[in-house]
Amino acid sequence: MRDTGIGIAHEKLASIFEAFTQADNSTTRRFGGTGLGLTICKRLVAMMGGELWVESVRDAGSSFHFTMRVGIVAGVETGRLAPVASMAGLGVLVVDDNATNRRILAEHLSALGLVVTTADGARAALTELWRARAESRVFSLIIMDYHMPDMDGLQLAERVREFPGVVAASIMMLTSGGQTGDMAKCRELGLAAYLSKPLSQRALYQVVAQVIGAGVTAPGIDVPPPRGTYWP
Repeated sequence: MRDTGIGIAHEKLASIFEAFTQADNSTTRRFGGTGLGLTICKRLVAMMGGELWVESVRDAGSSFHFTMRVGIVAGVETGRLAPVASMAGLGVLVVDDNATNRRILAEHLSALGLVVTTADGARAALTELWRARAESRVFSLIIMDYHMPDMDGLQLAERVREFPGVVAASIMMLTSGGQTGDMAKCRELGLAAYLSKPLSQRALYQVVAQVIGAGVTAPGIDVPPPRGTYWP
């Protein structure tokens, strides 16, 4: 881990891992903290056979490093999911006002061979739909967040359903806290899925494959729909 904070004096690098100790006595007043966090981290790393240390330059920041011995659990699949041939080249529009959520979804979907376009809100999504129409591109799937400013996911879904050329596109709605009746409204609009976040990569793999008719299932997984959601 690296930061760009106030840094730590060389003579105090070792002492910051001691309980109730901070590099600057005034730090507690200015930045908060009890002086226990690094102590706990160092002990946890040591319990797992590793080592934790820091490199720092005053007024330039600090870099924390650690080593750890870990094993591979037998029978558990590892590695990235392989691209799916039947999904290769299909266009997907991801709409979410949270940049981190957009990035994670884009990375997961791209790993499946999908061509991902992102939009940071409903208005940007409509702009992308117009751009795709002008360029004769098609979005086979639109994944949108329910809770967005100005225009929420349900309102956007209604607009998308009226948009020329995208009537047949499958729409998935993601929510971090749905309200009573939201799922019924999504069904009424003909949305393909209504899902609660967070959604694991493998669960996303399985749902997307079913929604766009790829006819595949994520290997080694049989994920039931989370409570309060539906999918194919």
